[in-house]
Amino acid sequence: MTFGRVEAGEWASSVPASLTAEIRIGVAPHETVAEVEAAYRHRLEDVCTERLWLTDHPPTLERFSVQFEGSEVDPDEPIVSCVETAAVAHGITDPSYEGFTAGTDARHYLGAGIPTVVFACTRARRAHRVGCALPRLSDARDRNDDRTRGVLNS
Repeated sequence: MTFGRVEAGEWASSVPASLTAEIRIGVAPHETVAEVEAAYRHRLEDVCTERLWLTDHPPTLERFSVQFEGSEVDPDEPIVSCVETAAVAHGITDPSYEGFTAGTDARHYLGAGIPTVVFACTRARRAHRVGCALPRLSDARDRNDDRTRGVLNS
């Protein structure tokens, strides 16, 4: 769960009368959005019954925006070893396989039976964080062999 946005109070010297938090809850492979939402609502109800103040002032939960079902590729699919081989050939000495909670188009391909890999130059846990950066395309061209340079130049 990621708290992406939190808003409370009118100004710094007052006790807030309300709090609004916008959160994102990831959905793992083999889970559905409905199952995850039901589990979250159930846990929220449990927390409210455990705390007197929350029993008298229960929070409300409103789901909005997009939410994606989880997906995964079989690690024995040829595309997995193909991407690993290419990564190693270009200096990534220890490619790792990580799950992550993010919305990608891979779910559409996987749902259609097309094996798909999402590849990143960094660990999934560092994506979209301070300090995460892709190398400049010109630097990638300089480091790659003639075959890859032809693809990058096209």
